[in-house]
Amino acid sequence: MNCPRLFIFAAATLSATMWAYACGEGTTDPPPPPSDPPRPTTVTVSPATAELAALGATVQLSAEVRDQNGQVIAGATVAWASDNAPVATVDGSGLVTGAAEGSATITATAGAVSGSATVSVAQRVSAVTVSPAADTLVEGDTLRLAAEATDANGHPVAEAEFSWASSDTSVAVVDDAGFVTAVGLGQAEVTATAAGVTARADLTVVGRAPKTVAVTPDTVALAALGQTAQLAAEVRDQIGRVMEGVPVAWSSAGTTVAVVDAAGLVTATGVGETTIAATSGEASGEAVVTVMQSAGSVTVSPAVDTIAPGDTLRLVAEAFDANGHAVTGAEFSWESSDDAVATVDGSGLATAAGNGTATITATVGDVRGESMVTVAQPSLVVRIPDGSLRAVIEAALGKDGGEPIYDTEMQTLSSLYAGGPGRVGGGIRDLTGLEHARNLRELVLHSNNITDLGPLRALAKLQRLNLHAINHYYYDPPPPLDYSPLAGLSELTWLDLGYNHTPDISPLAGLGKLEHLNGVNNRIKDISPLAALTSLRVAILAHNDISDLGPLANNPGLGNGSEIDVRANPLSRLSIRDHVPALQSRGATILFDDLVVFSEPEIFNGNLFVLPVDENLAASGRPSLDWTRQFYEHFDDDFDFLVFVLNLYTEDYPEGNYRSTFRSTHNDVRGIGQPISSDDRWPDALQGVVVHGTVAFSVDSRSIIHSGPMLHELMHRWANSIVAPSPGSGPHCSGPHWGFSSANGVLGGFDIADLVDHGGGRYSAGDLATHGLAANAKPYSPIELYLAGFLPPEEVPDLWVAEDGQWVDHASGNQMFTASRVRNHAIEDIVEMHGSRVPDHSQSQREFRAATVLLVDDHHPVTRRNLNQLSDDISWFSRNADDGDDRVYNFFEATGGRATIDMNDLSRSASQRVQARAREAPQRP
Repeated sequence: MNCPRLFIFAAATLSATMWAYACGEGTTDPPPPPSDPPRPTTVTVSPATAELAALGATVQLSAEVRDQNGQVIAGATVAWASDNAPVATVDGSGLVTGAAEGSATITATAGAVSGSATVSVAQRVSAVTVSPAADTLVEGDTLRLAAEATDANGHPVAEAEFSWASSDTSVAVVDDAGFVTAVGLGQAEVTATAAGVTARADLTVVGRAPKTVAVTPDTVALAALGQTAQLAAEVRDQIGRVMEGVPVAWSSAGTTVAVVDAAGLVTATGVGETTIAATSGEASGEAVVTVMQSAGSVTVSPAVDTIAPGDTLRLVAEAFDANGHAVTGAEFSWESSDDAVATVDGSGLATAAGNGTATITATVGDVRGESMVTVAQPSLVVRIPDGSLRAVIEAALGKDGGEPIYDTEMQTLSSLYAGGPGRVGGGIRDLTGLEHARNLRELVLHSNNITDLGPLRALAKLQRLNLHAINHYYYDPPPPLDYSPLAGLSELTWLDLGYNHTPDISPLAGLGKLEHLNGVNNRIKDISPLAALTSLRVAILAHNDISDLGPLANNPGLGNGSEIDVRANPLSRLSIRDHVPALQSRGATILFDDLVVFSEPEIFNGNLFVLPVDENLAASGRPSLDWTRQFYEHFDDDFDFLVFVLNLYTEDYPEGNYRSTFRSTHNDVRGIGQPISSDDRWPDALQGVVVHGTVAFSVDSRSIIHSGPMLHELMHRWANSIVAPSPGSGPHCSGPHWGFSSANGVLGGFDIADLVDHGGGRYSAGDLATHGLAANAKPYSPIELYLAGFLPPEEVPDLWVAEDGQWVDHASGNQMFTASRVRNHAIEDIVEMHGSRVPDHSQSQREFRAATVLLVDDHHPVTRRNLNQLSDDISWFSRNADDGDDRVYNFFEATGGRATIDMNDLSRSASQRVQARAREAPQRP
């Protein structure tokens, strides 16, 4: 297009020139007009579009500037600009740098014209990191992993989406948000992937182990020996979680100050300070226990005495703490009520000054004790230091309290009644002074607190003497007595020594006139001293350890009209076979328990399985699994419970063992705080085993099945596992019992209506039993019925719990307790902690079957009477009816008729061999 223009321009120029030359007359031609300078007309930016994949990435743009003639203007000045600098910036050379995701137009301007390019910034994932990159977790622990994606320049890719995965889900699982849960021991890789790029975290899962132990309370102050305090240990693992059910070992650094049992119960043993440690695994915690006795009472001995003018009397004061333990080192101040009668110095030495009576007082702190000192002529006055005995004698002589008692007055007594709890003489300890009653013919001293019979030695004219339980009511166990002071009482015809727990009756061998002897419940083994008592007509010797009746059979005086009672004694086969018939043949009436010998297992009366065992039951403990296996050699797996009864009395039972226990064998019930469990060592249908360590036939001949704690032990199948044994993790009680709570069931607690708040954290609650009742004397409470599946949750009242309850002085009968942490737990709280009971009350088991097994050995054969009573009590306990006696409950009554237990007709589940023996053995009446 430019060629024609040039041609035309050139032609015109040439014509003008030629014209000028032709027309000119020698003049100069005018100059040509100036040419048009180049000016920017277009700007082109290259590249026209660009994409940056990372923040900070750059692209070099170039601009080409052309003039109006389309010619490139070299070196043209270009100004660069970005319309979206937060996304992309450009410098003066056209270098564009990405700053954020988005799009920007980059403009190059030259003069009045410009050109542009479009630059987009879109980050692409170049790398992924996971933090932490490695960690160690405790099983059950959780961890939040964080993943970050970056572009090629290391800038975070904000909108990156990650997918998470675990290399071993049996070790660790991860959700879509990177939240990891440790589920098993081992190692696992957890990966995060974004846009095909992956990173990992290496995780190791280890088992839970005790890391810390906190003991509460951490300081304890005890004011009396024998006083107790319950400590609790809270064990936490490596990440601070409470570990329930882990074993804790308790120990005392100074057992002379305080001891601690396996449950954390601390008992003061001496004055001082020590630490109690609770150890679990490698972790331990401590509490500081301080024992500082304080006086709760003061006694002055003698409490009453008579001395002559000018004589002295050494008074001895003793201070005792709240539990009756002597306070060592107590310092007393002494004072006399009348110095004209008697003075006393700082050591307790009283000096008689003049006739009369003065009260000498010993004081320590705010506590005082007294002694009444009478000053009178020595030849006339009898010294009777025991206040209770003195009161009896004063009453018998018609004298006022505190008056002198003279020897001549004592000799006027022919009979004296000084026995019986709750009577005037119920607290006699010392018989000193009674030796002056030398003309006594009859003396009654039963139910006292006497350990020394020495003063009776002088009462040679006694004919009737009642010493029944003279050391029984105030000592537990009562100490044996020395009967030697009775050896010279040759006029005795009637003697009662019952319930004195004294086996040695050898001093009676010379009582030739003795006609009536009561020696019941004395642990007597040797009755040879009775062989020569030919005047003897009545011998009551029941509940002893007598095996040989030979001395009675050899006593020629025992014959027609004689009465002998030797029931509840382990009579030898020889005595039953020979000695009893010999006495009967002479006309004596003899009451005894016929022994029944079992050489093989046998069903008795349809509801009692008698199982002979080889071991000595009193020494073997409770091998309940072995006994269970022996039982199931003869029976099908048809029973929910087995009840083992050892044919032992309380005194036979191994010291330190519980009288009765329950052992759970299987549990398929949820929501009662017990783990689901199944022990293949036990039969499938069996839920639990009750072991009664004694047959415990009581005075009224009822067995432990009737007297208890049958209801208590069966309830341990379901309760109490819902209430935490340590403060801070739920309601607090006494191990598997209800403790200081309003559960009011067979496992303990009290009636909430009896709760009294005395202020200052002190409470009383009527008939409170923290560990429940040994007797079957109470029905199951609502919370117990709920746990057993017999009651819906909406019928269970709130549970009031003193989490740190402690007796103030339970040993002395004071029912006051203290608590600083008190809570009310609604049934909804318990359900939230443990879940709903499954099955619920509408689907739970209501009919149970149990078998009672009596264990006998050669050392403890069983009597026919006890067999019959045990069988009767089994029938009573499993009867589906109310017997009308509200003092004792069977299973049907205790559940309010909601459940039954079948303990009869064992033969239907027995092997044919046992059935045959049951048929061959006549049903004993």
